[in-house]
Amino acid sequence: MNCSCPLPMNMIAATLFFVPAICSTAHAKESPWYVRSSVGVSQLSDHRFVADNVNVDSQRLSNGIWNVDSDTGFYSGLGAGYQFSSGWRTELFWEYRTNDSTTQVANAGNNFQGNLASSIVFANIYYPLIELNKWKVLVGAGIGWIQEIDIDLEDTITGTEVERSFSGDNDVAAQIMLVAEFELTRSWSVAAEGRYTRANDIALSGEENAVGHLSGFKYTPISLGISIQYQF
Repeated sequence: MNCSCPLPMNMIAATLFFVPAICSTAHAKESPWYVRSSVGVSQLSDHRFVADNVNVDSQRLSNGIWNVDSDTGFYSGLGAGYQFSSGWRTELFWEYRTNDSTTQVANAGNNFQGNLASSIVFANIYYPLIELNKWKVLVGAGIGWIQEIDIDLEDTITGTEVERSFSGDNDVAAQIMLVAEFELTRSWSVAAEGRYTRANDIALSGEENAVGHLSGFKYTPISLGISIQYQF
């Protein structure tokens, strides 16, 4: 894949679990500021692209439909936010997801294995729906800036091990969230979370070993995960 900003998965996983641990060296304070990390699974519905003047297997393909089937993938995120006395929260949250994919390319007569990945930064807001002892249920919504969405195609037909990459950025995404949170201590809490993200009419351009454009892409991932939060 060619998504330039995300770190390798093992580095991401280490960051997710050890960044909050570093914060624990400080004494617990009654502060409204917090940091948190999330990890989970990412599920994508089947997608379609409209290909314009794309070169695959030395064939010039114009205005063809590409069908993309995605496997269950990986999701991670890092965020920092502020909790108001009313229980409302605002948050800046970065999320990365990756899903292996199989792409049926118009007129090519074969399928291509590959990967579909994204990096998005969200501004989120949360409302405390239920508060019961140490439990909280929150609903949220956010607006995001797509730093990159990337699809890679691996050439397994010719045996040349050529990877073709199409990428897009600077689009807008929206997100809704449902969170069930349990307070472990004054500073630490854990939560189960569900996220639905949507971005319409995404356009991708050929970059690595690829030419042409893919358009009409609707990106609608659903993620289920757990998060760890540290309140300063």
